[in-house]
Amino acid sequence: MALVALPLAADLRPLVESCVGYDETTDPDAVHHGLPSPAATLILAFDQPLDSGWLADGTTTAEWAILGGLHVAPALIRTHGHLHGLQLGLTPLGVRALTGAPVGAVAGVIADAGPLVPGLAQLHDRLAATPGWGARFALLEDFLRDRLATTEDLPRPDAEVVEAWRRLDERGGRLRVGDLAAELGWSRRRLSDRFGAEIGLSPKQSARVFRFTRARALARRHPLADVATLAGYADQGHLCRDWLALAGRTPTASLAGDYYVA
Repeated sequence: MALVALPLAADLRPLVESCVGYDETTDPDAVHHGLPSPAATLILAFDQPLDSGWLADGTTTAEWAILGGLHVAPALIRTHGHLHGLQLGLTPLGVRALTGAPVGAVAGVIADAGPLVPGLAQLHDRLAATPGWGARFALLEDFLRDRLATTEDLPRPDAEVVEAWRRLDERGGRLRVGDLAAELGWSRRRLSDRFGAEIGLSPKQSARVFRFTRARALARRHPLADVATLAGYADQGHLCRDWLALAGRTPTASLAGDYYVA
């Protein structure tokens, strides 16, 4: 298995939270769950299209380039024995820069990214034909910098929405919506309306995703009872129920490995 992370240059961090190249061999019947996170996902598949969809309905579609918006339910990826490609975690600004639309436009969606991102099809072909992760990352960085230059001409989200997102991130989702609205000087309804239009999730849903993301990080080094307290859950039972709903697997099963045979 090869998993290579791109150290992000400072100028690209407003667009991209993470970038990973992967080349993994699995059981042909193994599946993977795409988990809710505060980042939208852009995947460029090499060798064969990525077979993905939503776990709830079990149906999948194969695409070479996929854009997945923010979501509160697990995605389903069928590995067919081999996964090879690039995966980017995009910030809300990153989605705007690549598509020209707010991240809310693709909330709860797994879509063919080609028609949504200008120049992506050509980039994909160049990346697939280029040997070595270093050279691929260099091509990707050039593409992202070109897209970053377009952000100056894009409509800007409300500053309060940007600040609300920052505060939810900073506090790991441990912030009541009413308190957040009060801190920003908005009514709860105005915050929910503006936030939902930009992000695609409500402030409460976003807080849930941030809390889950923090819990996943903590669970790598703390017992679940401690994770529940540290991440802001009522108790371990609350953590486990929410984890199952968001991940489609229990914490124990999730932590045992990324892939399993369905």
